[in-house]
Amino acid sequence: MIDLKANNTKSWFEDHKRAYTEYVMKPAQSLVSELSDFILAIDPYLETSSAVGKTISRIYQGFDQLKDLYHYLYKIKSM
Repeated sequence: MIDLKANNTKSWFEDHKRAYTEYVMKPAQSLVSELSDFILAIDPYLETSSAVGKTISRIYQGFDQLKDLYHYLYKIKSM
């Protein structure tokens, strides 16, 4: 997945999705599942489902796709 930074396109990712699933997504889902009881003991209202868009970020939603990064960062700071 080191090549992803140099080839940060959806088409490249689609060609390498199997590697992403095996080496990134499955371990991330396992980590979230293993930590869920510990997290819920701290705060029972926290999200602990190992789902994309919940506890795991979407890969296609990167900064490279943002037209105006300044306004995005400004929006985050003002929250």
